[in-house]
Amino acid sequence: MFVICEICDITINTAEEYDRHISGKRHINHLNYYREKKQHAMCSVFVKGFPPKTTEWELKVYFNNFGPVDKVIFDKKDEKFPQYAIIEFKYDQAADNCLSYTHPHILNSTKLNVRKRDFKELSETPYFPWQKERGQQNHSWNQPGGVQHAHGPPQGQYDPCWDTQMGQADFHNPTGDPGYEPHWQMDGGYGSNMRNFDPNYDPNIYPDFQGGYGQQGQDKGQGNQGQQGQKGQPGIPGKGKKKKKKKGGGNPQPPDKPKIKREDVIDLPVTVEDFLQEMMSQTQKGIQAEMGVLADMIQVTSQELQSRYVICKTLEDVLSMFFPGVGINQFGSSVNGFGIKGCDMDVFIDLTNLGIPCRSQAIELPYVRDIRFLKKQKGPLGHDDIVKLMTIDKAKLILRILIEHAPACSDLTLIPSNRCPIVRFTHLESGIKCDLSIDNKLALQNTRLLQTLSLYDQRVRPIVYVVRYWAKLKGIAGNPRAGPCLSNYALTLMVIYYLQNVRPKVLPTVQEMADLCGNQRTIINRWDCSFVAAQFIPPTMNSQTTEDLLAGFFSFYAEFDFHTMGMIMRTGQPFAVSEAANLAIPMKMGFFNIQDPFVLDHNITFNINEKTRQLIAVEFRIAAAKAAKWKQPEKTASKTILDLFTEDVPEGVEFSDLTSKTSSGIQLGEYQFTLELKVDALDQGLIHTLRKTGNLQVAWCRKMCVFAYGILERVLMYDIEINKTNLTEPLPKSRYYDHKTKGRKRANSSESQEAENKKTKTGTTTEKPATSTEGQNSAKATVSVLAGPGMEAMPGEGTDSKSTEGAEAAAVQQEVPMDEENQTDYEDADVYLDMDIKIFCRTWAERKKFMAAFKARGYSDSVELEQAVSERLYYDHFKTAKSPIVEYNFIVKSIVAGSTASLLFTVQGDKDQKEFYCVYHYIKKFITKMADKHFT
Repeated sequence: MFVICEICDITINTAEEYDRHISGKRHINHLNYYREKKQHAMCSVFVKGFPPKTTEWELKVYFNNFGPVDKVIFDKKDEKFPQYAIIEFKYDQAADNCLSYTHPHILNSTKLNVRKRDFKELSETPYFPWQKERGQQNHSWNQPGGVQHAHGPPQGQYDPCWDTQMGQADFHNPTGDPGYEPHWQMDGGYGSNMRNFDPNYDPNIYPDFQGGYGQQGQDKGQGNQGQQGQKGQPGIPGKGKKKKKKKGGGNPQPPDKPKIKREDVIDLPVTVEDFLQEMMSQTQKGIQAEMGVLADMIQVTSQELQSRYVICKTLEDVLSMFFPGVGINQFGSSVNGFGIKGCDMDVFIDLTNLGIPCRSQAIELPYVRDIRFLKKQKGPLGHDDIVKLMTIDKAKLILRILIEHAPACSDLTLIPSNRCPIVRFTHLESGIKCDLSIDNKLALQNTRLLQTLSLYDQRVRPIVYVVRYWAKLKGIAGNPRAGPCLSNYALTLMVIYYLQNVRPKVLPTVQEMADLCGNQRTIINRWDCSFVAAQFIPPTMNSQTTEDLLAGFFSFYAEFDFHTMGMIMRTGQPFAVSEAANLAIPMKMGFFNIQDPFVLDHNITFNINEKTRQLIAVEFRIAAAKAAKWKQPEKTASKTILDLFTEDVPEGVEFSDLTSKTSSGIQLGEYQFTLELKVDALDQGLIHTLRKTGNLQVAWCRKMCVFAYGILERVLMYDIEINKTNLTEPLPKSRYYDHKTKGRKRANSSESQEAENKKTKTGTTTEKPATSTEGQNSAKATVSVLAGPGMEAMPGEGTDSKSTEGAEAAAVQQEVPMDEENQTDYEDADVYLDMDIKIFCRTWAERKKFMAAFKARGYSDSVELEQAVSERLYYDHFKTAKSPIVEYNFIVKSIVAGSTASLLFTVQGDKDQKEFYCVYHYIKKFITKMADKHFT
């Protein structure tokens, strides 16, 4: 059953999620804030009825008779004639003395109305809903470590009597830490200890707790010191992590066998050894026969299909009681014709065509008080009842229904998402993992499209099965532990894209299938998702074998330039990434670009990073070289599909050009990236401003160079020292850097300014400090530095009258001599900037959380918002390190050739620095994102 945390206003579905939540910063901060507010309320009284002209001093003098008054808070709605006041004492005993005063409170001959200050009590620990209703607040969950109870033991002291674990004062403390507090001590998740929560517990009412969440914490609990083997015990964070296996371990393979990639870390439906044994028992030989055998071995079995039907029937029986006429539809690999043995099951819950409730007897709904726009406590529910519900609330309601009425579903949990929340569970009998989504008709239509193409030509399925097996074995697709990999859906579309480009082509394009529909169109969420069935498509004229098509698949993508080209699945045509802005419906560009066949603004491979893209290109080249040998006459008798699964690298495979390069063809090193001029995407006012300087390309490079400096120095708040530059624009520092762990002041404080002035007078620095203010006031200074003097600000940007104050500082900076050994060829460029960056604070962490908080307060998505988030992280959230976390040498160089222009960023530094790699990629992504947002 789910658990409610009133402090954070969320629900918790599993023991593991509970353990992670109560030890997280969000819950701890909210809990401390709630206790602080509660303490203030306990020390306060509410006063009403005093004369209109009563002053704060008069109230303080009177109420000081009961104890020292800390402050007086007047009614802010009517400052001239306040209707009430709140008297806040320094101690709660003073408030009690005031409230227990038996005589009337009289001030200025007027009787005062004094009562206790109102405060909404919340449960400080998560609880089951029925506990709240029955007033059973005390249970076995403890406060998270690091949070001091308002009336608890003194800080830093451990009092075992303060714990309430199962009503026992003494519990096992495996760490010996005085601040240690135990996690869940339950058998099988909740198990039989459910009685400790509710004395009226009935296993027939809550059958799902018979083994609901026990397995999730079982493995993680193995790492706890002194508690190994406890079933259902979630692990302490940072404990019990698996040790990495050393290379070269394990039993060496015999020299006469090919070297096969290790499968102990890859979840394969069939091992390579099992496939080899099955092939030895077959009479037919050859690549084509092997492809058929492999497809038969790894495809979904008839028993699994029957189990999936039973799961859908179970869901329909349970949910139809609450939603009459609900639709249960499978989608994804289970039914699209390319399902692999043991694959997850995707189910689409259709609530759009609910019928009229016809039950004669009402059915009790689960806990729904936290679901907005749902006023009913009993069902069944019709279309009018759920039409106003948000998708996340629908998923939450379905989750709770399954928890209480579907004992065959275990490990139920909700994966929240604004676009498509998912209810995930495991079917106990079959062990199949299921993902339920609400109103996801687009995914259902994608499934029908793949199913149609798999039925159109019988050669499609064995090719897809072999490619998916190969990609999973190589770790480039389907393995979530391998990081940002290709999804099975994306890999299947790559096969379809190739078969659409073979001559003669094997498969028709989606646009051709849609044109055959005529005027009968299927529109889902404004997207045209029309296509005809397989029997209405003209037959293909291609007669190649599956062996030839498989070899051609690897050869096709071995020559495909993933750096500069993308794929349009609807028309089967490539497109240049540099011209992506000219697409009819633009989409986000990433390192790997495949446009969805229906949702044209969706890049289905946007998750692929640069490292994975290079790995994909490497594997395709190796596989293409191996498949090319199948055509050699001497290999006719010995060729086998197992060649693709070995780790050998054939001779002659070139990897020299696999390093990154831009869409314009500039070759990049490992730690280099570019910003490219896209004239068509620039604002016309900005183009006019740049052309005033004479050379638009050079002016753009100067502006973007200043912009990048402002992003790093002002927005991300990095400490920057200029080595050498030919920029005429000033690059002043925006704050006084004082990296101390304690006593650090904000940049606009008087103390920091005095320190900066003293430092300047003593000659320790030649820079003139440029003050900045917080919040909205700092936005003008930020924009002026980012835009650069001598140019008009971007449309919508402000200007700063003090922007020229740092010109002298920049001129002095440029006069700083540079060592001969550090000089590079960037001095030949029209624009260059060589700077050293020191990072003292993790302003790149948890930005999304603070971004959402600032947007809720009215900030617009802009540079000012990014700077406000960094200031919050820098000053209030993270501690500033005494020494730099990471140090870089950042070189920015312009490359101008004709009508094209680019800024080349080169990052140098010690690669052994702990966070060198991750911070570099964040800076690269952040600068690119900000440039695209504000200059296109």
